[in-house]
Amino acid sequence: MNILWTERYRPTTLDGVALLAETRSLIEGFLAAGEIPHLLLHGPSGTGKTTLAKILVGALDCQVLSLNASKERGIDVIRGQVSTFSRAVFGKRWNIVFLDEADKLTPDAQTALRNDMETFAGKTRFILTGNFLHKVIDPLQSRCMVVELSQMPLKERFGVLVRILESEGIDFTPYAILGLVERHTDMRRLLSQAQRVALSEGSIHNVPEDTLAGSGVQVMDAIRRKDWPVLVQLSKSPGFDHRGVLQDMFWTITEEDQSAIDNRLVIARAVDRSGYTPDAVIHFLGTCAELYDKVG
Repeated sequence: MNILWTERYRPTTLDGVALLAETRSLIEGFLAAGEIPHLLLHGPSGTGKTTLAKILVGALDCQVLSLNASKERGIDVIRGQVSTFSRAVFGKRWNIVFLDEADKLTPDAQTALRNDMETFAGKTRFILTGNFLHKVIDPLQSRCMVVELSQMPLKERFGVLVRILESEGIDFTPYAILGLVERHTDMRRLLSQAQRVALSEGSIHNVPEDTLAGSGVQVMDAIRRKDWPVLVQLSKSPGFDHRGVLQDMFWTITEEDQSAIDNRLVIARAVDRSGYTPDAVIHFLGTCAELYDKVG
């Protein structure tokens, strides 16, 4: 129980990753050939981008340089570590540069990366992952095979969580599990929240309020009432999915008047900026405050 389930149960083979049939066939072809093109894996959080990249790296005859581009995102990293590694000779068939969260690289760094892709293509392959495809410059996209990964369907998330709980010997009720699965579309967050409940309660019979709180309807109702304490409480609740709730809020607006259009624009901009903000709580509450005088 002290080991994170997200790591203990991370798939190590392609069979354990939920993929569309077309995507699975594509990846299987790469593994059979023992080589890959430059890859750009994109999709929402928790869809298996990093897991799939690690499976590919583990199956190839390669030396790998792994970087988290959200922390090492500047042009100096590309000109230094990446370029040096790309031209090095390690006695392996491939040099693989794995850039996780590559959509957070600065524009200058992305341009430098494009040049490395061209210069070292005979020996080095690049695997990029990112949540937001539009934040990756077109010249990088055009040099990669772009593969979209989708959220795991509810039925599959439910089945995975049940198998893990049975493996861990955790008692549960299907109703409580369904509540968690419906709340968390991100598989990584789902497992984290399930483990947290199991650790605190010893079982999963009733899902605590703070793991279910925070639907778009609930937040919009609090904004209409100008109930700031409730918004603060929700935003600081363990497991609160700030970006996911902003998306829920967008779809709760069904009116067609100018006010509704303005509100959608506020929320849409907030969803876009959520990939950059250093403080998700302040960003979320700031968006709520901006909607205070707009939502009737």
